[in-house]
Amino acid sequence: MGFLFVFIVFAALLIVVWPFSWIYNFLLMNFPVLASVDADDILLRVTMVIVALVVWYVYSRFNLPSMQLGKLNRRRTSLLIYSFIIGCVAVLAFYTAKCLMGYGFLEWERFPADHIWRTLLWYLLGALTVAFIEEAFFRGIVYKAFWRDLQNKMPAALLAAAFFGSLHWISFAWLLRWAAGEENLIQTFVSLEFINASSVGMFFFITALGLLLIYTYEYMGSLYAAIGLHAGMVFAARVGGKVAISFSQDGSMDILKASVTNAPYLGFALLIAALLVIFVKKVRGFSFLDKENPGVL
Repeated sequence: MGFLFVFIVFAALLIVVWPFSWIYNFLLMNFPVLASVDADDILLRVTMVIVALVVWYVYSRFNLPSMQLGKLNRRRTSLLIYSFIIGCVAVLAFYTAKCLMGYGFLEWERFPADHIWRTLLWYLLGALTVAFIEEAFFRGIVYKAFWRDLQNKMPAALLAAAFFGSLHWISFAWLLRWAAGEENLIQTFVSLEFINASSVGMFFFITALGLLLIYTYEYMGSLYAAIGLHAGMVFAARVGGKVAISFSQDGSMDILKASVTNAPYLGFALLIAALLVIFVKKVRGFSFLDKENPGVL
């Protein structure tokens, strides 16, 4: 079952990329503001929406374990907020450590002061949307599907996290070039051009993040914990990417660059997040069991 969902994602990518030039032009005509957004980012979002719709349709027809999502109540809202704060703190720990070690600094004046709240709200909504879709799919569906297939959480977590990491390995810009006939799929795979230190590092970092999100999901017993943590990290990374200035040109202040220089700091951020999850669970006593979440969700 887990591999079925893996197939759905890769099939959706290949299907969507072919007519994407027409989809992109249609979106630009109706939403001119998208002209400032990279085409590969739009491809990613369109694919996410299509995958979400297909998976939501398919999911209800399989007897998978509960997502542990449940109706949003006061306690789950608190869990979402605490997890969001943990994600922000983990990213802040990355930037703080990099600044203290002399790699760069944070220039808050770069943030658009004239519409700061609108920008922050836009970042927040984007982070929550991405986190909800990805967590519902990767943790709520794919992980649970592998768990049902294997009847063992550990290999299920490893496979789901590796799948999560592999999708972040894919270059959507390359997919667009391939659809336009500018790249050859077979030649690229044979040449192994996509395997380099940066891409492999990103795969392992995102896979480790996937394992942390699964751990948070299982430890807290609610998908809202993973959604909050994921959203907090995305939100803080967006803000940090706006204000972080590196003293060099190697991208050492870029949290999305899994370089040798960044690796210890990325690991530090994930460790901070894991410790805070444990701390919050012990202090706040969050506990959500399957019996609290009747139904398919």
